[in-house]
Amino acid sequence: MYSKNHNTTRTSSPVPSTSSSITNEPAKTENNFMELSESAIYDDTGTESSIDGGRQSKDLWKQTTLIDMFERSSSYEAGGQKTSQINQALIYMICKDNMPLSCVEKASTENAHTADCIKECFENITEEFTIEKDCILSITTDVGANMVTAVKQYLGDGKRIPCMAHLLNLIVDGATRDNGPVLQIANRVKAIVTYFKQSVNAMDDLRAEQEGTKKEGEVLTLIQSVSTRWNSCLDMLERFNTLSAIVAKILATRRNAPDMITSSELSVIRDLIMLLTPFKQAMKKLAAIST
Repeated sequence: MYSKNHNTTRTSSPVPSTSSSITNEPAKTENNFMELSESAIYDDTGTESSIDGGRQSKDLWKQTTLIDMFERSSSYEAGGQKTSQINQALIYMICKDNMPLSCVEKASTENAHTADCIKECFENITEEFTIEKDCILSITTDVGANMVTAVKQYLGDGKRIPCMAHLLNLIVDGATRDNGPVLQIANRVKAIVTYFKQSVNAMDDLRAEQEGTKKEGEVLTLIQSVSTRWNSCLDMLERFNTLSAIVAKILATRRNAPDMITSSELSVIRDLIMLLTPFKQAMKKLAAIST
């Protein structure tokens, strides 16, 4: 039974048990229901949480009604609230990433990166295009363990050719990551770029400093390094080197801004650009050949 002295009491249903008080005092029973509803909050899972001094404790269980079930299921139908939210999210993804509309027609990607799933994809593709398995001499992939295993399971040993562009990218990433001084400089540049990306005023100043010397549409901004994107570290260093004078001027006038890199570190950045540019050109040519 619900008691005014306790916010919640363990029971299978918020309905009070049958007793003589229900038949003799219907008004009192109705008041109990009102008090119970005011002291409890129900979440989507059907669990009832009571409020006690600002803290919520899930003590009571409310059985989901048929009306609630129909309302939740109908929200996923055409024109429902959940359907509208999902459609809006898909539209945003397509527009933001400039993806084709057919991307939403793809099958589920759950476990899509396992070797077994990749092997199954190989089988489905060859079946769709009526390609005999014996006609496949090799498959070119990156050096990921899942890809290596999938090709081995599908074609056997000695049938996989590593992607040259991926290998070059791994060489550049490994050399940058394993070199302490280079990594430190790259992280400092990345911190400065992050500051500009997060500061509207700093970014506006960066554009304003270039408006007198560049036409509309030619104003440059800083580029952030992304570990999963090829040559992104080099792109970041190249753009930072181009805008270094303007960046130093803006950082000098702002409090709580990261320190500008030194002239010696800027010299190292220029050397890195000269060293890494041939790798970028080679990867671009390899990518053009593959397409």
